[in-house]
Amino acid sequence: MLMSAKNATIVRSSIRLGHELGLNVVAEGVELPAQHDFLVEAGCRFAQGYLFSRPLPLNEFAVYRHNVESCRGMPIGLVHMAIVDHVQWRSQMVSFAIQRSALPPDSPVRQLEGYPALCVTECALGKWYAGDGRYFADTAMYTAIDAPHRRLHDVGRQIVSAIHAGADLRHIVPLLHELKQASTALIRLLEDLEDAGLQALYNSPPA
Repeated sequence: MLMSAKNATIVRSSIRLGHELGLNVVAEGVELPAQHDFLVEAGCRFAQGYLFSRPLPLNEFAVYRHNVESCRGMPIGLVHMAIVDHVQWRSQMVSFAIQRSALPPDSPVRQLEGYPALCVTECALGKWYAGDGRYFADTAMYTAIDAPHRRLHDVGRQIVSAIHAGADLRHIVPLLHELKQASTALIRLLEDLEDAGLQALYNSPPA
């Protein structure tokens, strides 16, 4: 994957597919720090290979497992996953709003689901924020993410309520504008966090 752009794309795409399917992706045969860093940046959470350890007797493995937190790496690639997750959430909400607002006000289709998760803790970004994202909990950027994320979901709920009430696109457009403002603020913070994480990853000492 380090020598072929095609292979690198396959690896990144496989990791992303596993993420969207809710599967744990394990990279095997990791022997070089550069391979490890590529995988971390791509959002792979688990890896196995001689870079970490050769096969060990059980008693030695127990010692290794106890000290595994000293291994190189941070979940920076999962920040990028969170950015993509958010972009997909916003795209789904906008598509829902535009399609449903074009329907007659009394159309029963307006009452159907088809919008992304409205609960701030149930969307993919919210799950990251309360889970792996807590790696960055001591940073101001992580703390600042909460407000625009909650605002985003508040506006999302307003959009769904307006669609259910029969609003047309003219009434939805101001809400879509608010959604974009919250999204822009959120992406900026996530990208700042990603940049800071990449600097930490590539400025850290080799394993």
